[in-house]
Amino acid sequence: MPAMNRIRLGVAVLTAAVAAACADPATVKARHVASGDRYVASGADTEAIIEYRNALQQDPRDGHVRRRLADAFERTSQPEKAMREYLRAADLLPGDAALQVKAGQYLLLARQFADARSRAEKVLARDPRQVDAQVLLANALAGLQQLSQAVQQIETAVATDPSRAASYTNLASLKLATGDRRAAEAAFLKAVEIDSRSVPARLALANFYWSDGRSDEAEETLKAALRLDRDHDLTQRALAMFYLSAGRAAEAEAPLKALADNTKDPAARLALADYYSGTGRTAEALRVLESLREGPQATEARLREAAIRYDSGEREVAAREVEALLGRDEQQPRALLLQARWALSEGHLDRAAAKARAAVAADPRSADAHSVLGAVHGARREYEEAVAAFSEVLRLRPSDTAAPLALAKIHLARGEARSAVPFAQAATRGDEPSDEAQIVLVQALLKTRDVPGAERALQAVVARDRAPALVSAGLIALASTWPPRRTM
Repeated sequence: MPAMNRIRLGVAVLTAAVAAACADPATVKARHVASGDRYVASGADTEAIIEYRNALQQDPRDGHVRRRLADAFERTSQPEKAMREYLRAADLLPGDAALQVKAGQYLLLARQFADARSRAEKVLARDPRQVDAQVLLANALAGLQQLSQAVQQIETAVATDPSRAASYTNLASLKLATGDRRAAEAAFLKAVEIDSRSVPARLALANFYWSDGRSDEAEETLKAALRLDRDHDLTQRALAMFYLSAGRAAEAEAPLKALADNTKDPAARLALADYYSGTGRTAEALRVLESLREGPQATEARLREAAIRYDSGEREVAAREVEALLGRDEQQPRALLLQARWALSEGHLDRAAAKARAAVAADPRSADAHSVLGAVHGARREYEEAVAAFSEVLRLRPSDTAAPLALAKIHLARGEARSAVPFAQAATRGDEPSDEAQIVLVQALLKTRDVPGAERALQAVVARDRAPALVSAGLIALASTWPPRRTM
């Protein structure tokens, strides 16, 4: 480039920089806000987020812009960022009751019940008849385990506006929490009666029927909700989950496809890919994942694709994909976790241990990472370390059933049968305990000479016609003598 042209370019850049520095911050903010609003109107929330952030650089204390930013984060399924901005906006606009309630609802989701209660009480101090704040307060009290006060508060909300179906739904949920299922059902039905076109009211009723084991009524209520709004995302999700949990996987495809087609949320397409992968339709799963490789869920899509290819025998392709992801982020926890799992399955225990430790270091709150680390330690007969890892899994994810099973097996391997029993019992809780968990429980009870207990556990296996599992566990002799002859 000629020297004169370089000088002219430098002058132009300098002039633009000076002009930007000298521009009125209010004017710059207004320009970015207007641009962000246009992006929102056209459905381009990602671009709107950039504009609103630029506006806030000019005026960080503009609560209205922060609310716009929070709304955009919410629409793009970024709840943590949405919560942060809603809280900031609510602090800047303390007189906005709707915004205070919105911030409080996010606090409920984050289990920050005391803070949610505080938000609700401040709104009610100004307007005692603000129904949304009354409902928020009731839910916060329930989260704080003050159930009787919560019920009283939601009853106040119902009395304030008896035509509001959502209040009856909340009342039903609280009655359910107190164990009064009859009153809960009556309130769920009342919500549907008051607003027969309310999809949330029907979803709440369906969930009640589902939890009560009334699957036919649950399915019909879900279908009724879908007839009201065929594009309702939550209804499609609930119907898909219902079919999957009922073992009717083929029927889950339609709502999952509808959800993936209707929503902007890439997580819906990931769920569809998981469905295809889980039902053995790997080609279709890969096609869905391919469409996500360039979007906000690109990393998740590529990790799933790598896992599918590894399981399909394309190990080198899968390994290269994960290495490429780690090349951009060497502490990507799920990529490290995949490498640890693969190394463990191939018997490369030193590499598996290194990768599992790296995954835990990258995400200490990942129960999956601690679980794989525990499995590696178990394979290396490092039992103390394995117990520590699986105990951490239970701390992070108390409902986990794989960790108690692993702990039971470790205690059995160490000759600690009495310590194994409670873990084996925990592993068999739930509607569909695994054969392995049942067998480990039988073995642990036999080793503690609790023959009646072992017989009861064995009955559960025999009742499910699981003879192959008994053979593989070496318990067929005991099974053949069950039930034992009783002497008179």
